[in-house]
Amino acid sequence: DRLNLPHLTVDHRRAEAILESLTTLGRVCGAKERAEELVKDIRGRMAAVGDRVIDPSRPRVLLCVGRNMGSAVIDDVCIAGRGGFYDEMIVLAGGINAYQDTLAFPAVTGEGLLRLQPDVIIDMVPDLSEKGLSEADVLGQWSVLADLPAVRQRRVFLFTEDFVVVPGPRFVQILEKMAAAIHPEGIER
Repeated sequence: DRLNLPHLTVDHRRAEAILESLTTLGRVCGAKERAEELVKDIRGRMAAVGDRVIDPSRPRVLLCVGRNMGSAVIDDVCIAGRGGFYDEMIVLAGGINAYQDTLAFPAVTGEGLLRLQPDVIIDMVPDLSEKGLSEADVLGQWSVLADLPAVRQRRVFLFTEDFVVVPGPRFVQILEKMAAAIHPEGIER
């Protein structure tokens, strides 16, 4: 504003806002038809997720967005709270957030995780290779919390793609991956 340069701010805090920003960007950038096609495709994929989730139950999902990977103990885990982008993705994918308090991204101890009792854990580690870890290493770390239903039932999933931590047009890929993890029996393969 101070430099009198044209600019545009878009909102990517919710799925619908992302779709609206695509429409706006398409119009502003002279690609209105392409933006409309992209929005239509994403809406279709979102509807397909809803249609394919057959099981009406809503498992309790814990979404881990960060933690200390170098420790033998799972502690100080940053999780997705209620009301944000990831909470919306969990609900759209057929789950319920295991964390029901009001903090956006609380840090939880191992004991706190035991109180939450998630049925499904989604551990997002987009920089896995940079940390020098394998998927087996990261998934194996959860075994120290064997009393968690998700660990007992082998329902801990690792998302390593870079797009899982970027709320943008590829959110539909996050949604599809979450739905497959939360309701594997109801997703067509």
